[in-house]
Amino acid sequence: MIVSVQCSPSISEVIQLERFISLSKLVRVTVLVLKFIQRIKKKTVTHDISMEDLNVAKNLWYKVDQTKLKEREKSS
Repeated sequence: MIVSVQCSPSISEVIQLERFISLSKLVRVTVLVLKFIQRIKKKTVTHDISMEDLNVAKNLWYKVDQTKLKEREKSS
């Protein structure tokens, strides 16, 4: 029996947070990266950036930040 495990990298491993001065630029780049990934997976993707896309990207970064905070609390 062969088991295939795919480990998807965190968005913070793909996009370097330190390179962005404003949240709006970070969110827009995140949306573009997510759309690119969807396009590679051959899912139907529109080229326009919607408010829903922006909210998904913001929530993704909130989750990354919450995860980092939990890790810091555990280590202290």
